[in-house]
Amino acid sequence: MGMREWADTASFGKAAPSQGGWSNRELREIDRIRAACGNHLQLEMALGESDEGDPWCVISDRERILLHIARIDRCYVIARPCRSRLQTATSIRAAADLALSGLDREMQEHASYRCDSPQEP
Repeated sequence: MGMREWADTASFGKAAPSQGGWSNRELREIDRIRAACGNHLQLEMALGESDEGDPWCVISDRERILLHIARIDRCYVIARPCRSRLQTATSIRAAADLALSGLDREMQEHASYRCDSPQEP
């Protein structure tokens, strides 16, 4: 599956652009995630959409992806690539809440956590 990226990075000082297949309501929830990342200068947000038209959002530091959230077939998928399980949600609010709790854990573990460490259940 190919991906089109319409913004290399979105500044955490500004609202997320309203492109890439996300609705305004979805963008408000993504903006909650962006705001939570605003205190962490090393984090970047990229938004885009797959060739099939599924919108996605990735939060990364300069070394690795911390979080990936996408809407696929009216369901939201939340992935933390260094963890073993995907999470799903049926609403964007629930997806954003899961994403925020996952990011909070990632940031708490950031100093010592590596992808090659034992994974949490």
